[in-house]
Amino acid sequence: MPQDEIGKPHMHILILPSWYPTPDRPGRGSFFKEQAEALAAAEHRVGLLYAHLRPLNTPRLGPILRGFASTREGPLTVYRWYGLNVPKMPRLNGQRWVARTRWLYRRYVTAHGQPDIIHAHSAVWAGVAAEAISSETGVPYVLTEHSTGFARGLYASWRRPLERAFRNARAVVAVGQALREQLARYRPRDDIEVIPNMVDVDLFMLPPGPRDESVFRYVCIGYLQPRKGVDVLLHAFERAFRGIPGVSLHIGGDGPERRKLEALAQSLDIDRQVVFHGLLDRQGVRDLLWSAHCCVSSSRIETFGINLVEALSTGIPVVATRSGGPEDFIGPELGELVPPDDPTALAAGMQKVRAARAFWGTRTDWLHRMVLDAFGKRSVVSRLEALYKRVGVMPARIAEARE
Repeated sequence: MPQDEIGKPHMHILILPSWYPTPDRPGRGSFFKEQAEALAAAEHRVGLLYAHLRPLNTPRLGPILRGFASTREGPLTVYRWYGLNVPKMPRLNGQRWVARTRWLYRRYVTAHGQPDIIHAHSAVWAGVAAEAISSETGVPYVLTEHSTGFARGLYASWRRPLERAFRNARAVVAVGQALREQLARYRPRDDIEVIPNMVDVDLFMLPPGPRDESVFRYVCIGYLQPRKGVDVLLHAFERAFRGIPGVSLHIGGDGPERRKLEALAQSLDIDRQVVFHGLLDRQGVRDLLWSAHCCVSSSRIETFGINLVEALSTGIPVVATRSGGPEDFIGPELGELVPPDDPTALAAGMQKVRAARAFWGTRTDWLHRMVLDAFGKRSVVSRLEALYKRVGVMPARIAEARE
């Protein structure tokens, strides 16, 4: 167990994310990166391995990266492999992802030594890779699950490797209660802990000045794919606000549904009120939230809802569907919950928040403090450290130094 100096002991933690920020999707898996950075800020030594196998049709944004890359990204040592997926061969691609991650692990250990623990994020495929590495080396691992694939039935044919990944982990964490229930087929429910995703409250802070009270801006942020239900949001906005001056909807993010959604906005005659901002980096997301008065999630399935918590941290209420994750933390004091796939109910929730804008204007500081206490770095890192201690990975002398 390394120690930089007296009084500052640390663990060597190796993070395996199943997805991670890339040039074409800089916000993808940003919460993995921010959690790893928070662990490093808590004086732990943190490395990260990521095998990025991109689809052949990925839009080219800058140079195409191939092969191995080792970088120092702030406090993190990051080893990456850039390659291509084989079209229509998900099982083969999973096997290749695991094999490449094992190769990255061997290369990382040669340069930096063996970690004390591996923390994998999502079983497909980081959890499977962690189980394979652990069985070879004896290094223990914990597994945090984030994926909506369990609710959507995407992993039925991969049950055996997933069973091993969940069964052999020292601890299993779900980011929400609904996801915990879905994982009970792989591990006893009472043996799964719920720890939410972390929010960077230093980035998603209150805006430097007051929001524009002469208008009302709704914002929706996410990858534009069918499960995000942005088509439902456009229908809801049309029913409630078409032609009302000063009311607009701002959509941040890109994805395969963008052109279809832009065409839908035009057909509903709301295209002059709806702005598609495209791909945004983390600062771009923050700036969009600073200009908004309410954040909306129309998802059909969510395991958490990180963008909603980021919005709350900037001091605005949220309207969200009961899609699995938001129910864990959204109540009347934070905004409105409505059924999924129901544009009438979503429109009513959005109207209710706008009608109470004076009330929400008095809650900005409280909303930010709530996020800081429940989802901030200190809260989440302390829960992770308690988890490491409980499973016997964090030695008592380090745990005592934290307490």
